[in-house]
Amino acid sequence: QVQQMTDLVGLGHVGGAVNSIVSGVGDGVSNAVMGVGAGASSILKGAGKGSGQIIGGLGGGAALATKGLMAGFASGDGSKIFSGLKDGGESIVMGVGDGIDTAITGSVTGFLNVSKGVGSGLKDIGMGLGGIFTGKKK
Repeated sequence: QVQQMTDLVGLGHVGGAVNSIVSGVGDGVSNAVMGVGAGASSILKGAGKGSGQIIGGLGGGAALATKGLMAGFASGDGSKIFSGLKDGGESIVMGVGDGIDTAITGSVTGFLNVSKGVGSGLKDIGMGLGGIFTGKKK
């Protein structure tokens, strides 16, 4: 009878260890996948928004420069040409700067999300494997 009790306790320990491993690996993979997904989303959003800002800055700058040129030629006033070119150049520089900044911010946020998710996933897997020794769920 003592042997049967010992066998049951051992079986319970194995069951707990298996449960812990499965649970830890499941949680770990889930966290890692969510982190990678969130990271990819941030990177893509940053790149998309940044590209839009760059294109907007280029388009707006070209429009301002063209408007200044037309006004200057139509009136014979050279200062309008220079003013239009200056405003156009500033718009382009602002758009490109903002776009690059947005893309970089999205990338940094994305990589942080990925590393956080993968780190959390590995921790869960490690805790689950620790259940082999304790026989308890992580």
